[in-house]
Amino acid sequence: MVNTLPPDKEVMFESRFPARAGNGVVRVGWVVLSILVIVTGALIMVLPVESPTLVWQKIVVVSDTITKKQLPTVKVVSKPAPGARVFEDGRFVTYVYYNGRAFIPENIVINSGEEVRFVNLANLAMRVASRPENVSSVAYSLLNQPNAEGKGSEFTTIFSEPGVWSYENLTSTNPRILGNVYVR
Repeated sequence: MVNTLPPDKEVMFESRFPARAGNGVVRVGWVVLSILVIVTGALIMVLPVESPTLVWQKIVVVSDTITKKQLPTVKVVSKPAPGARVFEDGRFVTYVYYNGRAFIPENIVINSGEEVRFVNLANLAMRVASRPENVSSVAYSLLNQPNAEGKGSEFTTIFSEPGVWSYENLTSTNPRILGNVYVR
């Protein structure tokens, strides 16, 4: 079928489809809108979303902590190095650590009237006890911890008598876990 027009009419555009205003722009808009809907739907299904109740509870806790309660004071506690001689409460204290295999350091030198603090760092019990090295030597009675204590425990004693005082861990099955305090 051939479309014929009278000769006085010119044909400017011929199309087999009915013409619509803004056909190209509308199609692009619908494609972009469709893509946005699909991407948004996919993100909603994939990304985790907290419920508004949980978010509100978090805000309340943070707000409550900051405005109504005083923040706790943080005290950083660090232990001195093994064998360190530290001045505490008007007296020198020397630190000895028990690690489950040995006292560190095994031998320390202090002055009369100073303290020695034994600190248990092991997952084993520690009970410091005076140990006479031979039959003629005597034990130092203040160097006897009353009870075996676990990890984190401390035993402190003051040495007021000059001499060499040996000690051991009574809870250990290893007879080599011992040390000496040399008091001047």
